[in-house]
Amino acid sequence: MIERDELGVPARGLRQYLLLVANALDSPAWYCEVVVPANAYVALEGSIPRHPDQAMALLWDERNGWAAAIESPSGDDTFILAYLGVDVLASPDAVMAFVRAFYADGYPGRPDPPDLRVPGDPDGFDDRLASHADDGDRLPGAPSASGA
Repeated sequence: MIERDELGVPARGLRQYLLLVANALDSPAWYCEVVVPANAYVALEGSIPRHPDQAMALLWDERNGWAAAIESPSGDDTFILAYLGVDVLASPDAVMAFVRAFYADGYPGRPDPPDLRVPGDPDGFDDRLASHADDGDRLPGAPSASGA
């Protein structure tokens, strides 16, 4: 099983990837755990027609990828509605389309966990995360130290 350094390049890449998705969705807040098995929560504005009194959220984990969820009225629990069911590191555009379908009263994705990979397996996942790390701690769209 692969261990993941919380300050290493794959962890920075995961944070950058999640930031890209959260920014694309105008999320007011997001949170992640980068150690194996990594997971994340992305808050979304508003509710969906089918559950008008419950807040919407996105959940992500490195086994199943993205899932749309609603929060319990108390906010203590989340209930998964569906999984995107494609690549664990789906493009921000694919995640946006998934979310938009829920807000349009659709029911995209799949109801069961897709089990896309086994966390900690040496399958190149951390290399894919690292590819999102860019050149360090700069945010997407911010100029690099060289001005590029």
